[in-house]
Amino acid sequence: MQHLSTLLFFLLASVFVFAGPSYFIEKAPVVVSLQVRDKLILVEGEADGQAGYFLFDTGASELILNEAYFPRYEHYNPEMYFADATGQKTIYGYSYISSFSWGGLRREEFYAPRISLLTLEERLGERLLGIIGYEVLRHVDMELDYYQGTITLLRPGPDMSSRSFSVNPDYSFDFRLDRHLPVLNASLGDAEGLSMAIDSGSSVNVCARRLRRKLKSKALQKRTISVQGAVGMIEQSPYFVMESLQVENTFSIAYCRVALGNLDALEEYGFRIDGLLGVNFFRLGRVYLSYQARRILVWLEENDYTLRHSAMPPLAGLSAK
Repeated sequence: MQHLSTLLFFLLASVFVFAGPSYFIEKAPVVVSLQVRDKLILVEGEADGQAGYFLFDTGASELILNEAYFPRYEHYNPEMYFADATGQKTIYGYSYISSFSWGGLRREEFYAPRISLLTLEERLGERLLGIIGYEVLRHVDMELDYYQGTITLLRPGPDMSSRSFSVNPDYSFDFRLDRHLPVLNASLGDAEGLSMAIDSGSSVNVCARRLRRKLKSKALQKRTISVQGAVGMIEQSPYFVMESLQVENTFSIAYCRVALGNLDALEEYGFRIDGLLGVNFFRLGRVYLSYQARRILVWLEENDYTLRHSAMPPLAGLSAK
C-alpha cells in the first residue's frame, strides 16, 4: 500500500453532553515539537495523565481518542456515525476526560469521542492516544514548520494586522470554513473552481469520484493505488498525475498527484467540497494558520516539494471569499 488517507470528521447529535469549560490557553506563545511519520504530523499531548502522540489533523472536527486507551462512558451512547475518505462509517462512543493538555492549551472535565485507531497506529508505528482536530485548533493561532519540526501556538485574534513578522510572507490567503474544514479554491486539469479542504490528516490529495472524467482527460499518468481510511478498510482508488495543481490563482505545483475518493458522506451531510488538499500543503514551508481570522500565511522554503512550485500571475475574480 502506497498511501494512507484519513479524512476525519464527526456528525454530531442534536443534543450533546458537555461538562466543564472549553479549551483555554495557560501561556503563549509556546513552541511544541512535531514528528513526521508516513508524511503525517504527530504532536505530543496528555489526556487523563497519559502522555503520548496525537495526530495533528485539520480534517477532524474535534479531539478524538483512541478507544484502546480510554474507556467508554456507559451513560452516554448516541448512535452517531464517523466516516472517512473511503466512505466507510462506524458508530462511536464517548469517554469522560478529566484533563487534556497540548502545549499551553488545556481543557478539563469533558466528554470526547473515541474510536478504534488500531489500523492508524500500526501504519504510523507509534502509540497513538488520539487525534487533535478543529475544536482544539480553533482556540489558537499556529505557525507550523514541517521541516524544522515545530509548531508555535499563539493567542488567537480576528485581526492579524497586529501581528509583526520579521519577513513578509510569500503568500497570504483568506479561506472559508465549511463546518470545521478550511477551504481554498483550486483547479486541476479541466476541473476549475474546485473547493478543496485543507486536510493535514490525509497523506495524499483527494478529489471526489464525480470529477473522474474531467481529471482523467488531462492526466499525464493513470494508475490504481490502495487507499486505507481510518476505519481500516482498504480499497483500490484511481490515481492520476496531473500537469499542475493551481491554488487560489496564486501558485501551482507541477506533476501533482491526486487520488479519487468516496466523499459521498460529506455531501450527504451538507458539506460543499470537491476534494482535499493533503498534508503536502504544509510542506510548502512555514505555514501560519488562524481559524479566527480565517487566514493563512506561507513562507516558502526550499525542499523536494517546492522544487515543483511556481508562482502564477494574479487574475481577477478568484477568491476564497
